[in-house]
Parts: sequence; C-alpha cells; structure tokens
Amino acid sequence: NDGDLDTVMVDVVPTKPTDSGFLQLRHNNRTNHLTASFSMRTVRLHIRTGEICMSAGGYGKETVNTAPLSQAAKNYIQNDLCLCQADGVQTICTQRDHWGDGGASAWVPMPESKNLGRALETYIGLGEGTWAGWRSGSLGDLKSYDTNSDGEITPSELLQEVPKRGVAREWLDAMKAEDPCVLVNGQRDANLWYHVLKDIEQHPGRLHKEMDHAGVYPAKGSSWDQATEWVRKKYSLELLSDKAKCRSLVDGTASSSSFSS
Repeated sequence: NDGDLDTVMVDVVPTKPTDSGFLQLRHNNRTNHLTASFSMRTVRLHIRTGEICMSAGGYGKETVNTAPLSQAAKNYIQNDLCLCQADGVQTICTQRDHWGDGGASAWVPMPESKNLGRALETYIGLGEGTWAGWRSGSLGDLKSYDTNSDGEITPSELLQEVPKRGVAREWLDAMKAEDPCVLVNGQRDANLWYHVLKDIEQHPGRLHKEMDHAGVYPAKGSSWDQATEWVRKKYSLELLSDKAKCRSLVDGTASSSSFSS
C-alpha cells in the first residue's frame, strides 16, 4: 500500500557460465492457471521472498536444483508462484500472503503510508517524533478513506473507494468468493491504525503508558506481537479467520456496485 513494489525476486542462474536461457511464465485468465518453462538444460532457481525483496539479499531464499527442470521446481512454480500487477507493472509474486511492512491492509492503495504492518514498533518504539513525516503521510492516506469524516473507516467506505484508486474489481470479486477475510481484515487493519495514529498524534505518550500499565510493552529487541494484539482488542478490531463470518460482513456492508464486474 505504500507505493513500493515489494514482491518475490526470481533469479535463474546457469550452473555453467556457457549456459543461457530464460524463464517463461504464462497465465491463463480463464482457468487462473500458471504454467512455466525453462529454456536451459540445467539451472539453479533462486527464490528470494519476504517483506522487502528489493533490499540487498532479500529475506530468505529457496533454491531448486534442476537437471533439467525437476518436478520439485515445477511444483514450486505452479503451486507457489503467480503473476501479479502493481501500478501497471507485471511481475512474479508468491501466492502466500507476504503482506510485510504493509500489514493486513497492504492491498489498500495508500501511497504515502509506511510500515503499517509494524506501526507500533515504528511510531512508538522508535520514538513518537522520529518518523513524524511517515506518520503524517500514513494518517493522511487513512483519513482519505473516512469519506464521511466520522472518525471511522467502514467496510462500505473502503470497498467503494479502492476500485477508484486502482484495485481491480475482478480481484475484489475473487477475494469475496475465495477469502473474504482478506477484505474484512484490510478494513479492520486500516481502521485500527487510523485510530492509533490519531491517538499518537493528539495524545503523545498516552498509548505507550497504557501498554506499559497493561504489561504488554515489549523489552528492547523483543516482538511487538503481544502489544499489537492488545491494541487490536482495545479497539475491538481483531483480525478474523472465519470465512463464513467474513463473507457475511462483506455481504452485509458492501454496496452491490462495489463488487460488480
């Protein structure tokens, strides 16, 4: 959601300097099936996945040795990779949800936002004034989805706005059918950080003290997961996993035009 193209990087490396070749991917929109082929005899397929793949070295790797393309490599390509698009750029992504620094609302277009996937660590843990510019940009993006200015980002507001900002209606339809919790959690996550960032801006230090009092503020270098879950419960905006409940929420709040083809 922050305008960066965080994706999976696929390096096809010949095992011999004299080898040459390329990775070809084809996506069948009708069947939603991805096929792939290599034109070289022996390659090492190096996959870097994680939060910010553009940084040096990425955040991990998966190496598949092929001589020629092994079944393991074929399975990985067909089952774990997919074609994706961001701002008109088509690239290769993993099918798993690596929302990374964007959190559950990473699919929501917010070009000025930063680190909503680790907002407490960034905007409290690193000092409430340290990244004030990022916080202001993030808050501005979030506020733009509160179209009636009532202090809440509702599901209907979000789902009516995101197609205007580049989210494909076909993708919204697919998520509604396959995993509506992606949509619901995107809204709940965005609404949560809308409240939290406003609180940090308007009442510096208050949330920090509340987390201290509750015993959830992490020690230096420790995980922020417990603090994040505590904040979600404080605002009654926990992430959901029950697809039936999520589908009911989407059906009950989204306008019919939000998911029309």
